[in-house]
Amino acid sequence: KHQQELKALQTKQKKGFKTLVARQNREAKIMNRRFHSLGAVEKREARSLSTALQRRQLISLAQEYRKAQNAPQRTIKPDFARAVQPVEQERTASQGPAPSPAPSLSQEDTLEAIRETGQDIVRPTQPEAMQEQDSLAEAFRRAQKQKEKREQAKDRDRDDPGRTRDRGRGR
Repeated sequence: KHQQELKALQTKQKKGFKTLVARQNREAKIMNRRFHSLGAVEKREARSLSTALQRRQLISLAQEYRKAQNAPQRTIKPDFARAVQPVEQERTASQGPAPSPAPSLSQEDTLEAIRETGQDIVRPTQPEAMQEQDSLAEAFRRAQKQKEKREQAKDRDRDDPGRTRDRGRGR
């Protein structure tokens, strides 16, 4: 009788142990799923945070750019004004008297001169032949002539009896 009770107790313990192991495995799987889903949430949050930071940087850059565009250009910086003035070489006694200093340009005149020079660089003057634009009718006639020449060349190539479709392949 004692052995039967012992055997029943052992089977009950084994069954309890198996149940406990199964429960622990189930809980471990649930925890793994939760950790995985939390990892995905963290990735999304990090991505949205990165996007928000980039958006803020872009907005601040755009605001700075607008401020720079709206701010009137006040004056030329002193270093730039010095760079605009020509440098004169020192004259020795053998070269004769020094020339009288050229009248200095005001900052507005200097700015205007720089703008004119910049316009010449950006939009160089074109030769007169280029500046004369064709009238619309002349351009149309010229396009028609070119089209007719292309069509004549196509017709001539089609009518050529010596021409073969395979263009010399397979002979």
